[in-house]
Amino acid sequence: MGTPAQDRHGAPPPTACERLVLSRERLRRALQAGSDAAGDTTRPGANRSPSAWLQDLAALPGAGIVIEALRAWWAKHPLRLTSQVGVEAARSVLQPIARSHPLALVVGALFVGGALAWTRPWRWILKPAWLAGLGPQLLYETLVQARRPVSRPAGP
Repeated sequence: MGTPAQDRHGAPPPTACERLVLSRERLRRALQAGSDAAGDTTRPGANRSPSAWLQDLAALPGAGIVIEALRAWWAKHPLRLTSQVGVEAARSVLQPIARSHPLALVVGALFVGGALAWTRPWRWILKPAWLAGLGPQLLYETLVQARRPVSRPAGP
C-alpha cells in the first residue's frame, strides 16, 4: 500500500498549481460543450417557430377543434385589428428604448406587471370575450366536427 502522500495509483498528488490548471481546463471544456449544445438544432424544441409548436398542439386529440374555433373567433373579433395596431405601435416605441436604456425598460415592465397584478384584468376581460362569441363558436365547431363522417382506412 502507498504512503498517504500518494494516490491510489502510486503517483504523488498534484500540486496546487497543477490542480488549478486542471480545474481551469475542465471548466474550459465544460463551457465549450455548453456553447456547442446551445447551437444544437437537433434537440427537440430547438429553434422552433410558434406555428410549428401550434401544429404539434393541434395534432393532439380534440385540440385541433379548439384551436380552429379560436382562430375563427379571433379572425372575426373586433379587437383583432386594434391589438395588431397596438402591438406594432408598442414595438416601434419600445425597441429604441430597449437599445438605449434597457434598465429603464425592465423597471417599466416591473411597474406594468404590478399594475396588472393589482387590477386583475383577466376577471373582467374573459366574461365579455365569452359572451362575444367564443362560447358559441367553440360549441358550433365541436358539433360540426362531430357530424363529419370519420374516414376509416380500407381494410383487407
